[in-house]
Amino acid sequence: MQSHPTTRRALLTGAAACAVALPASALSAPAPEDPALSAIERHRTAWLAYGRALSHENSIAQSGRPAIRVGKVRLRNLDDIDRYCDADRALERMRRPLYTQFSTKFTAWSNKRERLPAVIAARDEIERWCDETCAAEDALLNMPATTAGGIAAVLAYVGELHGNGEEFGDERWAARLLTNAAAAVRRHDPAQAQA
Repeated sequence: MQSHPTTRRALLTGAAACAVALPASALSAPAPEDPALSAIERHRTAWLAYGRALSHENSIAQSGRPAIRVGKVRLRNLDDIDRYCDADRALERMRRPLYTQFSTKFTAWSNKRERLPAVIAARDEIERWCDETCAAEDALLNMPATTAGGIAAVLAYVGELHGNGEEFGDERWAARLLTNAAAAVRRHDPAQAQA
C-alpha cells in the first residue's frame, strides 16, 4: 500500500469538515470527564518540558565555548574565521592555521564537555521528556472517539501546534484523528450515522 503524506492543509480541511457536520450543541465545552482533556494536558506538559530541557542543554553546551584571538578580534567558529580572512586578501594565508588552531581547541573542549555531570544530567532530562512526549502523543493517537467536545479540543490543540510551526504526529496520527472525529460526529448526530 502506498503511503501519502498528510499535509497540514488536508488535516485542517478534514477537521473543518468534521466540525461543520457536528450540531452546534455538540461543540459546547467538553465534559470534565472527557479523557481528551487529560491527554491534551499530558502532551502539553511533556512538550513544554521537553522544549525547556533542550534549551537548558543548549545553554550548558554553549558555556565555555572556545574562541581564538587574533589581535583584538575574537573568532568563535569557522564562519568567523572565514569572514576575518575574507576581509583582507593578505589574511588568506592565515585561514588554514586558524582552522587548525580552532579545531584543536574545539575538539578538546567538546571532549571535556561531554563528560561534565551537568551536560550528562541535561541530556538525561532531554531523553526523559522526549520519551514522555512520545508516550503522550501515542496516547492521543490511540485515544478512542470520546465526546464531540473532546474531539473538538483535540482538533483545536493540533491546530495550535501546527499554527506554531510544531511538527506533531505523522500521517498515521492524522488519519486516526480524523477517524475519531468522524466517529464522534456519528455518535452525537444520528443524522450523520447514516453517512
